[in-house]
Amino acid sequence: MLLAVSGNGINSDAEYLDVETVRIPVQVDQAGTSIYFAVSANDDVAIAAVRFCSTHLPGTDQKECAQQLVSQISIMKGLRDEAQQALPGISFVVRSPSGAELRFVHEEGANPAVEAQSFCRVHYESVPSGKCVEAMLKNMQRAFVEVQSADT
Repeated sequence: MLLAVSGNGINSDAEYLDVETVRIPVQVDQAGTSIYFAVSANDDVAIAAVRFCSTHLPGTDQKECAQQLVSQISIMKGLRDEAQQALPGISFVVRSPSGAELRFVHEEGANPAVEAQSFCRVHYESVPSGKCVEAMLKNMQRAFVEVQSADT
């Protein structure tokens, strides 16, 4: 059976499906073509996996294909949740479109993408949500690196 899933498949597109979406690339042919299998928090992962396998991998054992996708999504969600719980709380300042200083606060254990989405919705409504969230997550990453560098 040809089914390869790589763990680096979360992609930061300009627009997110939603902040709880998990996307993994799945190799669908011998040439190495990959198609993303994506599920949101509201999706039934098993049903989505069956649909994906029947559409993109019709020549494979459908039950095994779907089980592998469900397993990979479960692993990715677990890793994401684990990583979120390990993130310490942090805050940093950004500038609003009008030039005012705004403080972004990440609460320990919270989902930083959800926090960024809420922050962007309130303070950057004229900026496309996905671009704003991506920028806030990059700012957060830089702030974490600065904190870690200061601690060593």
